[in-house]
Amino acid sequence: MSPKPVVPEQYFLAPTPHVPNSSLPILRKRYKIPHFHTQCHEYYGIIQGGSTYMLGVGPKDLEFDDQGRPYGMKLSVQKGDVFVLPGILDSTNHRFDMNYALGSDPTGVLGDLSDAVPIPPLDPLYGLEGSLPRL
Repeated sequence: MSPKPVVPEQYFLAPTPHVPNSSLPILRKRYKIPHFHTQCHEYYGIIQGGSTYMLGVGPKDLEFDDQGRPYGMKLSVQKGDVFVLPGILDSTNHRFDMNYALGSDPTGVLGDLSDAVPIPPLDPLYGLEGSLPRL
């Protein structure tokens, strides 16, 4: 029996001077139901405890932009949460691009690379019925 699809929360992060960030949102689905996956794509599930992630900023970024808005976001997660982080990972050729937001590459170029990564054809939790393919 498949779980009823859950509408995800969406978080969009503006680029910083050192981190291009994706034009795609971070997706977070809250539910507490046992399940397993046969395929997945950059999907995170919290199975025990909790944590706080700092997303969308690099170590050289300031805390606020020139208009006083905070860069990035803190995402507190707990057991049962599931979230998707868009990134620069092309699963078709298995090349991993590790970028540490240290300013060695132009942010715009890295942003263009990130925007070129295709949206997966299947949502890892709900398949074709999930929210990820419809972004």
